[in-house]
Amino acid sequence: MIIHHTDGKIKKMMTKNELVNKYLSVTTLSESLAERCRPVALYGTGNGADKVISMILGPLGVSPEAVFASDGFVRSRTYAGLPVESLAGVSSRLGDDVDVLMCFGSDREEVISFAESLDGRFSFAIPDVPLYGNGLFDRAYATEHSDELYEARSLLSDEESKELFDDSVLYRLTGKMKYLRRTERVEDSYRSIFAGRDIVAAVDGGAYRGETSRMWREVFPALEKIYAVEPDARTAAKFEPPAGCEVGLVNAALTDFCGEETFHSSSSRGAGIAGKNRRGRDETVRCVTLDSVVTGRVDLIKLDVEGFEERALRGAKRLMTEYAPSLAVSLYHRTDDIWKLPLMINNFSRDYAEMKFFLRRPRCLPCWDLTLFCVKEV
Repeated sequence: MIIHHTDGKIKKMMTKNELVNKYLSVTTLSESLAERCRPVALYGTGNGADKVISMILGPLGVSPEAVFASDGFVRSRTYAGLPVESLAGVSSRLGDDVDVLMCFGSDREEVISFAESLDGRFSFAIPDVPLYGNGLFDRAYATEHSDELYEARSLLSDEESKELFDDSVLYRLTGKMKYLRRTERVEDSYRSIFAGRDIVAAVDGGAYRGETSRMWREVFPALEKIYAVEPDARTAAKFEPPAGCEVGLVNAALTDFCGEETFHSSSSRGAGIAGKNRRGRDETVRCVTLDSVVTGRVDLIKLDVEGFEERALRGAKRLMTEYAPSLAVSLYHRTDDIWKLPLMINNFSRDYAEMKFFLRRPRCLPCWDLTLFCVKEV
């Protein structure tokens, strides 16, 4: 163990071997499913279930034996050749000795509470399948990228962030809900992390309908200007700006070039240049860089841009070089994001290497909305 001194206290920093052993000591979801050989019931349908079947069950040679939905969503329909049932129907037919896999995400409290009840009753998991790309975070992946995982974790500035990093890795390996409980409200994260810092101008990348922009107006009393960027035209049309603040809304996708590209529009997660969603449709959208959109100084850039965070950062080279704004960057869309984006930001310049890095996440399922905050010293 390495001895590390912080604020006069002695702390023991985990070595890379200790960290890797911690991660690899768990039984992965695929290993658990292969060992138990119990019936598998899917909770939910659609894109998430498609990926669970193709990326988790398919390689094991396992097919689901039941599909169920929340009571209000049980209709006369089928999925994967199976009728969509109620939980009561599945339980009466297969009993409770079933592997239940949740195949969608939600931040609704009633859905989370129902998932907790499933976790207490069945062998329950929420498989981690990437929103974009095809890489699974499994045992082989964790082993292959152990150096990068250790280096990215070492950048984090507080124990809460490091523990959340560990929880995120362990969740992705196991699918277990117990690793998703370290959460806090988004506004509380911004208040605590940016305490003592004036945010006058900010970028809301992936602005959706303005929820983040309106929250910022409450959290940042000095805020005067917001650059809001949202690629989905139907969503952008419903953007509600905060009162008392100048907002420039741009209907475009943030990336590393200016032009046009095919965008999959669905007004929900899974929309974007890189992804597909059953409910969406392909459209040609305008693409912009942050350097082309932001005309003046900016103090904070938030990026939740559906798998294009890396390219959006590359399109902000001038802004990051000239102003070194603080960042709030999503780390959950692609399998590599949890280590690749922190290392990329840290290596961008001396300014960013000297910033404090924090990891926070609000209450939702699965491990979505995991956000890296990079902030200057007060």
